[in-house]
Amino acid sequence: CGSQYSGTWCSITAAPGKLYYGRGWFQLSWPCNYYNAGQSLGLNLLGNPDMVENDPKVAVNAALWFYKANGMAAPAQRGDFAATTRIINGQLECNNGPGYN
Repeated sequence: CGSQYSGTWCSITAAPGKLYYGRGWFQLSWPCNYYNAGQSLGLNLLGNPDMVENDPKVAVNAALWFYKANGMAAPAQRGDFAATTRIINGQLECNNGPGYN
């Protein structure tokens, strides 16, 4: 993982020396998510990603932002755990076929 954050879906450049690993209730990851959550919350989470880990109010608000921004209500209401996991972890889980955990 390291500091490689390139991807076609994300045009936000990581701040120098900052890491965007999973923090908070929904394990907020990637510069795009930190940037967009920060914009929504009026915070510079791209420049200070540790706020999601160290400030409980920021952690809960970042989780609520992610929940709303990524359409988690419908699968959560119908109890579709696999769908909510895919929303949080993308292709890292649930779509890799038999034998993959």
